Amino acid sequence: MAVTNYGWSAKKGEIYDLEFHVGTQAFRGGKSVGTGESYERRGFVTKFGADFFPAFASASSLKVYKGDTLVDSLRLQGSGAALRVVDQCVGNLRAVKASQERERQRFASIPDDPFATGRHTAGDASKASPARGNPADWISTDDYPADALAAEAEGNVRVKYTINASGRIESCTIVASSGNASLDRATCSALTRRGRYTPARGVDGSSMPATTEFSFDWKMPK
Repeated sequence: MAVTNYGWSAKKGEIYDLEFHVGTQAFRGGKSVGTGESYERRGFVTKFGADFFPAFASASSLKVYKGDTLVDSLRLQGSGAALRVVDQCVGNLRAVKASQERERQRFASIPDDPFATGRHTAGDASKASPARGNPADWISTDDYPADALAAEAEGNVRVKYTINASGRIESCTIVASSGNASLDRATCSALTRRGRYTPARGVDGSSMPATTEFSFDWKMPK
């Protein structure tokens, strides 16, 4: 759960000891991690156990305390219906993802374009399309998703992407997940925004697309 406010001075990555009062029940949750940057809403994200959500769905109010100081007070009318919609959406997304993965596995052994000639493959794209800088520097701890920070999620993600004729990254897909969907998405997002290559060249000297893979190891900021 994330709570933010334009007037707060919470710092990104800082740990806060907060207590959450949902109706008549009090929860401490996991670590409350600061999130947000300058000129944005700043606040915190917190991870809860499964027992929090039934209380959240049935309660009429949520109050957050930092020691004896009231941080926020929220009305929860309609929260039960909202959580039911969220559960349905999550179930649908998982079903779609599972279906896509089954389809991908069916055709995993077939090349994308078996008739192509002179195309660069994942194995030689790094030589044909030199990176402008170190790809590992295109992702930083500032890209750590707030929910992944709250969950203390870490892991190695491997992605596959196309380097277009302009040297920009596009069509980034996950080859091996980090185990956290937010970290996976953040990897492709950062690479697509910042990645630059010298375009590959065909036999006639013209620039052309190439495909390569890259892996990144997400570690919690210290």
